[in-house]
Amino acid sequence: MQIKTFFGDVLDDVGKSIHKNFFTTEKFKINLNLENYNQILKSRDKAIKQGMMLTTNNPWVRANLNIDKKIYDANIKLRGSHSSNWEDEKKLGFKIKLRRDQRYNGMKEFSIQHPEQREYIGEYLFMKILELEGLIFSRSNFYNLDINGNNYGLYFFQESLSKEMIENNKKRESIIIGFNMLPHVEK
Repeated sequence: MQIKTFFGDVLDDVGKSIHKNFFTTEKFKINLNLENYNQILKSRDKAIKQGMMLTTNNPWVRANLNIDKKIYDANIKLRGSHSSNWEDEKKLGFKIKLRRDQRYNGMKEFSIQHPEQREYIGEYLFMKILELEGLIFSRSNFYNLDINGNNYGLYFFQESLSKEMIENNKKRESIIIGFNMLPHVEK
């Protein structure tokens, strides 16, 4: 366990160092009222007890986002069926849908999660390679996350599979296929 922690810390430090030298980050602020914040924590507690996140235990709640100094009204919920998205309270991942006709850089739906969930800088570089090769990619970036005034550090932002993603890639609207990511449960 100590070796795993050591290598995790080393990867964190390397990722932060690379990030400092190549990226400029804006603040990504999530503001939730107390009732909605408690609902997020309640969803997390249920997932921890059950060992998985069930859709029925993970409702969307209202939040205000402040991204690049602009305010958005959004629905937000914990991200992912994998426990790594909600197990550690300091590394929570979120799915976000902007309300009404709001868009952030043309996106209505996206996620934000600890960089560990996306192989630190690996997913970002992979998306840039896809873009350079003219293949379908999702827009991504790094932000300093703040939730209700608490700094969560560097987080990875990624566009969701959506009509907007297809349009950004200059492709024709078509079927988007996804896979159920629920973990296998042995009986």
